Amino acid sequence: MSLPKRFERFLNDYPDVAKAYENLGTAVHSSGPLDEKSRALIKLAISVHAKLEGAVHSHYFDLPRFNSQGKAGKLDVTMNTTF
Repeated sequence: MSLPKRFERFLNDYPDVAKAYENLGTAVHSSGPLDEKSRALIKLAISVHAKLEGAVHSHYFDLPRFNSQGKAGKLDVTMNTTF
C-alpha cells in the first residue's frame, strides 16, 4: 500500500520535521499504557469517526497481524456521512 501523495510531499519537503514526527510517535507508543492492538483499534476508530477513508483502509489492513490466521476477519466498517 502506497502513502498518500500529500504525505510523500511532506516527507520530501520537510525530512527533519518528518523524522521528528516519527520519533514523537515512537516515544508516545513506547511509554504509553496501551498495548499495540489497542492502539491499532483506536487509530481505526478515530479514522472512521473523522471519515478519513484512506486512513481507515490503512489501519484496517494493519489489523490482520493481530489475528492468529493473519486475516482481517469479519470487521464491518461503515463510513456514515450523516450526523
